[in-house]
Formats: sequence, structure tokens, C-alpha cells
Amino acid sequence: MRVLLFVLLFASCNKAVVKPQTPFGEYTVKTGNHKFYPYETGFTNGGSWIFDVLCTSTSSYFLPYPDSEDWNKITGISWSLISNTKRSTMLAFRDRPNLNTTEYSFYSHTQQGVVKDRGILNVPHGNTVRYSIKQLPGDYISLRLEDLISKNYIEDVISISGRGISKRFIGSYFGGTSPAPSKVTIYVFKL
Repeated sequence: MRVLLFVLLFASCNKAVVKPQTPFGEYTVKTGNHKFYPYETGFTNGGSWIFDVLCTSTSSYFLPYPDSEDWNKITGISWSLISNTKRSTMLAFRDRPNLNTTEYSFYSHTQQGVVKDRGILNVPHGNTVRYSIKQLPGDYISLRLEDLISKNYIEDVISISGRGISKRFIGSYFGGTSPAPSKVTIYVFKL
């Protein structure tokens, strides 16, 4: 009996030691909800930010048309103290389960309204993408998204007037109008 207890204890300790570590944070939205948890926000300094993002089969979901065309927000920066829908830019995604791919695009709120769909990057599940945001002189923001496997990328420059000096991270959010139809998990790493 003591030998069995020792073996079980040793095996469980050994598993804890060899468990693979990942730099990615895991963010999950439960069925019927919009917010991913943990919902991370907070103020940030500097003028450029880089995120690695991974969508896998755990990020897959199915919504009928037209809800399948809504963009889910992964992360980004807001220059508004209280709103994600004013002076902000985010990386957005939507799943294409029949193709085992994820579509990514930039999703920004500018003085002219919502800017989206100016470039779409279609990436196989399991490929990491790198999302970069960089403040340029004046009111301009440079955006870049690259599939780190295929090296395909999209870029854009947007204008966010009245940026101010306050900057904060935006947490992940599922959808437009429809909540998550199933549990969805994404992985994000701030470089």
C-alpha cells in the first residue's frame, strides 16, 4: 500500500514538472456569452505593441449566415478611457469551420466610423499570427498582421483623431449581435 501511494505521489509530482509551458494566455468565452475570460484590460505606455495570436480547433464555432460574418474582437488598443467603440483598433477573427481556417482582419473605430474588411488574412487553424500596432506621427496608426508559417500578411494605416495620451488594452469579445454558440478558446501572447 505504501509503495502504491509513493508511486502515485511521484507520478503526479513528475507530471507537474514535465507539463509543457506556453507563453500564450488562454481566453475562453462560454456558450451564450460575449466576454472572454479572463477579460484583461489595463493602461499601457509606449507607441507600439505586438501580439502573437493562435486559433486552433478550440476556437472553432458555427453560426448561420448573416451572424457568421460578424467579427469577434481578440485584442487591441483604445485611446478612450471608457469606450472600446471610440478611437480604438483591434484584431478581429471569425471562424470558417468548413475550411478549418480562421479569417483575421483589422477592426477600428475612427472619427469616420467603423473601419473593417479592408484586408482579410485567411489562416489554417494552428498557425500563429503576429499582430502589430504602431503609432505614427500625427493621428496615424500602422497595423500589420502576418501568418508566421506562410509569411502571408496584410497591412493598413488608419487615422484616429484626438488620440490623446491615455492608452489601454482591450479585452476579447465574441460577436456582434449573437453570443457564442459554443465554448470558444483563443490564445494570445503580448510580446
